[in-house]
Amino acid sequence: MRLRIILAGVSAGTSSGVNAREQQIIRWLRSMGHDALAYRGCAIGSTPPDTGILRHFPVDAAVADDHRARSSAMLKTLRREQPDVLVLRGSDYEMIQTATRIMRNKTAVISVPGGEVAHPKIDHRVDFLFEEYPGQADAFLSRFKRLKGRAVMPKWIDWDAVAEAVREAKTFDVINVGSLGEKRKNQGALLPLAERWTLCFVGDGEFRADLEARGKEKPIPPVFAGEVALADVYRWMARARLMVHSSTYEGLPRVVMEAAAVGVPAIGLTTAFKRFVPPHAGLVLVSPDALVDAANELLDDEARLREMAAAARAYAADTMRPGRIEQEFAAAIEVVLPGAVTAGNREPRSGRLRRRFRAR
Repeated sequence: MRLRIILAGVSAGTSSGVNAREQQIIRWLRSMGHDALAYRGCAIGSTPPDTGILRHFPVDAAVADDHRARSSAMLKTLRREQPDVLVLRGSDYEMIQTATRIMRNKTAVISVPGGEVAHPKIDHRVDFLFEEYPGQADAFLSRFKRLKGRAVMPKWIDWDAVAEAVREAKTFDVINVGSLGEKRKNQGALLPLAERWTLCFVGDGEFRADLEARGKEKPIPPVFAGEVALADVYRWMARARLMVHSSTYEGLPRVVMEAAAVGVPAIGLTTAFKRFVPPHAGLVLVSPDALVDAANELLDDEARLREMAAAARAYAADTMRPGRIEQEFAAAIEVVLPGAVTAGNREPRSGRLRRRFRAR
């Protein structure tokens, strides 16, 4: 059975490409003869050319908040095409919520949320939910009236880049990776660590200048790497003994999983990782007021850092290994459209096709 599968997303402020995980899913679906494509809303006047994998649609008007953006062109196309499967990326965007509501009843809707999993306007229409970590949606299951199954979608890892990165020597004690343009990223909370340790910030943004100026006043001024290519992020992370993720609000940060892949343990905030129980010994969560003391304690304990690094690497190798994304996606399609997708030698393990449940 040839399926028409659309992965829909939006970014009104800047052109939004297809992330590596989506590219992998699309290419895999096409290799099996399915018609798969990503749709993206994009800023007025900046519509990039289609790539064969990604089709862009301009938004109707400039808006201060991307979440309020609307693209009549994309919605008109989706209303006309009515794909067999609509995969949502960014369920908190109005455009994606509207796209969901205009789908015919037999279109299967798969949601891949980030951060919050519950969105009252469309939860009743979702057939399959990909969580970022086990139990993320437990408190909201009653809202998903059509839900046939759920699973954890692994983060995408560039294992070739990892193989190169793990050769790097340790040159920093602490690394932080992320935008320096969002208050919630909270990187200023790390500056007290520069009293004793070498820090490296990877990323850029409007708060960088202030952070850099404050850092120069410390005994060990931090290094600011700026924006770097994705493959190089792994190399920067591998040079550190510990990742300190200071963000006060997140879903499940990809950088923490990438750090695990290169064997770098991490510490983060309980306020950011809501309802999340660390799945391995290489990740520690603490309250915001305990972050600096906890990081100091870990950095003073090299034996524990080595144990955490080994646990993190083992976890990443098991849960985010090559082929795992395709396995999980195939299992989701099998649940919502039984018999519609066959993965050949990448077919999911038999146990994964049973992810049905009754909402309680």
